[in-house]
Amino acid sequence: MLAVATPVAAPRASTASGILALLDEHDDIIRAHALQKLHEVVDYFWAEIADAVPFIESLSEETAFSHRELAASVASKCFFHLEEYQDALRLALGAGKYFDVNVHSQYTETIIATCIDEYIAIRTNGEGKAVDPRMQAIVEQMFDRCYASGTFKQALGVALESRRLDKVEESIRKSPDVSASLAYCFEVSRTTVTNRDFRLQVLQVLVQLYRGLPVQEYTHICQILQLLDQHAEVATILQTLLASSDDDDTLIAYQVAFDLVENENQKFLHAVSSALTTTAAAPTSRLDKLQQILQGEFSVDLLLDFLFRQTQSDPLVMKNIKTAVENRNSVLHNSAVCAH
Repeated sequence: MLAVATPVAAPRASTASGILALLDEHDDIIRAHALQKLHEVVDYFWAEIADAVPFIESLSEETAFSHRELAASVASKCFFHLEEYQDALRLALGAGKYFDVNVHSQYTETIIATCIDEYIAIRTNGEGKAVDPRMQAIVEQMFDRCYASGTFKQALGVALESRRLDKVEESIRKSPDVSASLAYCFEVSRTTVTNRDFRLQVLQVLVQLYRGLPVQEYTHICQILQLLDQHAEVATILQTLLASSDDDDTLIAYQVAFDLVENENQKFLHAVSSALTTTAAAPTSRLDKLQQILQGEFSVDLLLDFLFRQTQSDPLVMKNIKTAVENRNSVLHNSAVCAH
């Protein structure tokens, strides 16, 4: 019985010199074949291919050469291995179908990162420079990849950095947990977005999205409205909650007021307090209590009550310390008085 030989993979070539020699031919078909072979081995023989990069790059710029996208891809990968990432990006933009953002490799991830950095720089430098449509296409594909893989925070971060208001809204709407995405966007925009005009635009979008939720999150809405300095809107929300027949809505109004007081924007709190008016639907007792909270009186009373009830000090011991310490030792005497 004859044994069947197991197919053995052909050994990889030890040099790319033979393939590079084909580029010297004047036949475009042969050159295209050479480029295809180089594209397959460029990650192994990029050091050899680097000497031919100027010629390969020139092929990518020849409009009459039908395989210029393939040439651009080969040159781009060479520049990547040479750590010339700007040149690698420039040629990757011309690689067409040969550059796929969905391919997970170090080359692809590096080009995408470089592309995003360049895209952000162009959109934020304030010079009004037009974005290359090919770069725009890669960024759009990156957003689609983030949506498909579920990395919505990454998409939202890029949208905020590049000041793409449409993508900010899209990233939040497509998120499986819209409420969590809204909270994340609010925190990031408040702490890291430095451009005031864009930050205010983001906050306006967040208010609209929050109001579209099936269950209203009044605390977040009012905090955003406070940053937007829209005291009349906050007063309207508080009045609506107070006028509700549901006691839980009244408690929510009180909680919103406490949260606003914690931000310590006295001018805004005074404006909200002044805008609140007594209505037939809102009991005076509720409104009076809300006014006390907004004016800080209720918080002070609660704090003093808590401190008094939780104190563990012994008044007699403190009195003896105060009388025993000489007045000449002002620091120690003052400490005893304050502690008492």
